[in-house]
Amino acid sequence: MANANKQLNAGMLIRPKNPPKIFLGLINVPVNLNEIHKPNRSQKMVNLFQGKTANILLFQIMANNPDIITFLKSIDKDKAVIILSLLKEETIKKNTVLLSEGKICTKNYIIKNGVARKYFIHRDKEITTEIYLEGDIAFSFESFTYQKKANENIVAVTALECFVIDYKDYLNAKTKYAWFVEYDLMFIEQYTTQLEHKIKELATLNAAERYKKILNHYPKLLQQVPLKIIASYLNISVERLSRIRAKV
Repeated sequence: MANANKQLNAGMLIRPKNPPKIFLGLINVPVNLNEIHKPNRSQKMVNLFQGKTANILLFQIMANNPDIITFLKSIDKDKAVIILSLLKEETIKKNTVLLSEGKICTKNYIIKNGVARKYFIHRDKEITTEIYLEGDIAFSFESFTYQKKANENIVAVTALECFVIDYKDYLNAKTKYAWFVEYDLMFIEQYTTQLEHKIKELATLNAAERYKKILNHYPKLLQQVPLKIIASYLNISVERLSRIRAKV
């Protein structure tokens, strides 16, 4: 659920250097992640929504897509309150396994603070496919969507503060509210677009270029994540990553 301005991770695409904000509910006032969990959240959010119209897509920080913006301007505050009711706040310890291979993904983790990663094991080697940062949603799209066993793992690299959406609540909202399905379709469109960007990046950038993007856009990541995970994400050895770092 992301875009060129701030990708919800499909490979750490370019994001702005300003602290991200997630737009929970459909309002024309950005809601900082740090504000959502405060006491009396629901009433405060209802007050915030009062008199506002929608212009931000569910759980996304997205590009200025005129078609989507036009659609979202029709959404009222009551729908935003329903969307907010899906969120549950959780604090997760470092190294906690959020999803294991062979298990079904039943939760989406919207990361408020911290870092997580997705990986699979190939020939006894861990291959990191995604690194989730603040504002990203950590989950297995296929497993969550079809409620089938995952072929990947997701783990908290650092301690995490998250907003969690349970599949049962998500499915109930889709079943109960016809308008919610439209959000689901737009999410799929955004997610597919994001994957296309990742495929292009993998096909056109070498490991050194991808490392420079990490260095330029996510400098703090290098302080939070072990180099072996960065190397795994770049699909190179730690030794080669060290040589690349020495030349930068």
